Amino acid sequence: MIKFLKRFISDSVNKGKINQNNLDSSPVDIKNHILLALKLLKIDCPIIEYPALIFESRNQVVVQKKIDKQTVPQDASFYGAYQLNNLVLVAKYTPTFVNNKIDMVEKNNAELFFFLLHELRHIWQEKYHKDIYGSKNAIGYEVIEDIAEIDADAFALSFFFSDKIPYNHNDLPNSLNQIFLHATVDGGKRFERVLEISKEINLECKSQIDEAIEHVDKDYIRQNVFIMKLNGYI
Repeated sequence: MIKFLKRFISDSVNKGKINQNNLDSSPVDIKNHILLALKLLKIDCPIIEYPALIFESRNQVVVQKKIDKQTVPQDASFYGAYQLNNLVLVAKYTPTFVNNKIDMVEKNNAELFFFLLHELRHIWQEKYHKDIYGSKNAIGYEVIEDIAEIDADAFALSFFFSDKIPYNHNDLPNSLNQIFLHATVDGGKRFERVLEISKEINLECKSQIDEAIEHVDKDYIRQNVFIMKLNGYI
């Protein structure tokens, strides 16, 4: 276990989160949505925490409870969320880069919920289908083609944009483009899995996802696809 993450887990355990309601730190307006997701996935509620930032540098996962941009290295690879065993961390902030300078934008509660859904699906994978999804821990651009990441993204898309939840593309002002980037460059695998999952658990989500796609910044997608190709990531 990475030492920075280990320290954060120790702090969480010392606060008694395991023996208390693991939803205590979650925003009030998404608690019922989380409970519904847990019910559909048939998993127990993990410990859920919301630090400021999560990033990886030099093979170490670093969790910042409060933002300290001065200590964020240039090679940092940022996580929207991170799951380890019974602990799920969802970063409150997402980085943006303007004129080669890093800035931090705070996620709203709907965005926190979307990234949490992805990690809850990983717990489902470990509980019910570890033989299928547990063979590899994808990092960096490996997540684009990784079967576990495709499935987790597809579940988050299916549930977030479903008729069970009162959210749409307008609720993802800071994350919509990022969320749909991987679904654009994976050859349609995430959208295919969305259709499968929505049928498996009876979710109506296609119209909402189609509408969200119409609002994705196409220039953002083209620019990032170009960079990925230039660097040999896709």
